Amino acid sequence: MLTLLLLFLFLIITSYQDLKTTEIDDKLPYLFSFLFILISLTNNTFFNSLIIALTFYTIGYIFYVTGQWGYGDTAILTTVGFALGSIFEFEKAFLYLFNVFVFGALYIIAYSFVISFKNKKVRKVFSERVVKNKNRLMLAFFVLLIIFYLPYSFVLSYEYSLVLAFALSSLFVLLYLLMTYLKIVDRIVMKRKIPIEKLKVGDVIADSRLWRGITKKELQELRKKKKYVWVKEGVRFAPAFLLALIFTLLSWF
Repeated sequence: MLTLLLLFLFLIITSYQDLKTTEIDDKLPYLFSFLFILISLTNNTFFNSLIIALTFYTIGYIFYVTGQWGYGDTAILTTVGFALGSIFEFEKAFLYLFNVFVFGALYIIAYSFVISFKNKKVRKVFSERVVKNKNRLMLAFFVLLIIFYLPYSFVLSYEYSLVLAFALSSLFVLLYLLMTYLKIVDRIVMKRKIPIEKLKVGDVIADSRLWRGITKKELQELRKKKKYVWVKEGVRFAPAFLLALIFTLLSWF
């Protein structure tokens, strides 16, 4: 119970920091990981915690080096791994990992809609893109409808085959529209051009492959070379770890 309470405290603090400042105190994951390791040593679950934490770290680091999220997210996931190893078996811990990606995807979608809700340019560009590609979308829909209908027609009735094919074709088109919208949000809302004097330590340069804020030395070098610079802001993802934990716990009861 103590481990679970500390884990909730850790995720609540990191979620608050991420939403408020987009930055997480680097010391927090180390502090709570240390506490979870001590607890695992007292209840003989250290090996279990270590394996889960290392697995979570490996997955998180892959996401970091491929530019999917920041190193802070990797640190949070690793800390959660140390905690879950003291509470649950491997399969339940990895159910949490699965939920992170499921709820992470839903959270990113919701976050993107919220931050772009009042942005008229996003809606304008998206509408123009849909109108421009409406014929291609309609063609793709009917091609998919045929592709899905033919195999199902051999095993299902005409009505069921048509309904299922229509649903799957619609889903693919909606996913395309959703991905188009998210890309527009990323280009218009998540990236902005600022004067070099407004650039600060911790900002992420738009063309950076890694989600890593610039250092003081890098900032000084950029100020000598450029007058303007493009920076990007990622999704404040820490709350997704908290949401995944809540859903995972609810699914076990």
